[in-house]
Amino acid sequence: MAIKKMTALLLTSAVVLGAASGCSLTKIEFDTDEISKVDASSFQDALDEIGMSSSDIVVYEDDYFNFSTDPDEVYYVDIDIDATADATYYSYAECVDEETAQNLFNYYAEGTYADVIDGSEGSFTGRKGIQIEDGNSYIILDGEYTVDDTYYVYHDIVVLKDNVVFIAWIDCSSEDEVSDAKKEIDDFLDALGLKVF
Repeated sequence: MAIKKMTALLLTSAVVLGAASGCSLTKIEFDTDEISKVDASSFQDALDEIGMSSSDIVVYEDDYFNFSTDPDEVYYVDIDIDATADATYYSYAECVDEETAQNLFNYYAEGTYADVIDGSEGSFTGRKGIQIEDGNSYIILDGEYTVDDTYYVYHDIVVLKDNVVFIAWIDCSSEDEVSDAKKEIDDFLDALGLKVF
């Protein structure tokens, strides 16, 4: 079952503050057709490639799930693979139809990433790529979102392509984990043959 991203780090150093205020926002482009080469098997292989333990991987087939924040919305899947490491999260959901996948993507876009996308509560510094189209969408964030004296680290990709929703995101609770978590996500995407960051 997918989880909701909850990453927050306190601003504790001048280096982080300087990076947050000194960088300009650059755009990331991504071809969603690249996801068509990712299937459940290659996703599992990429998890193996980065050394993900089998105990950290859960696979559901012909199943469904929902989120506690929206228990009435049910997502039916042919296969759903979720993998959680210390500071990263990966998910591959092949939904039963495109409408279900669209609803799942919308859950992330309108919930997990809404504030970052519209910048209503804080400011984002780094690189951002957003495309929202029916059946063909992505949210890619590589940077920091600052709200008051807290910043949220992003090195995330969420992609919707037809009936598939694919996720890789960073979920660090310590500044010391950020560099290794970003490298792990990059290695995972490289193993899938995707160039994102």
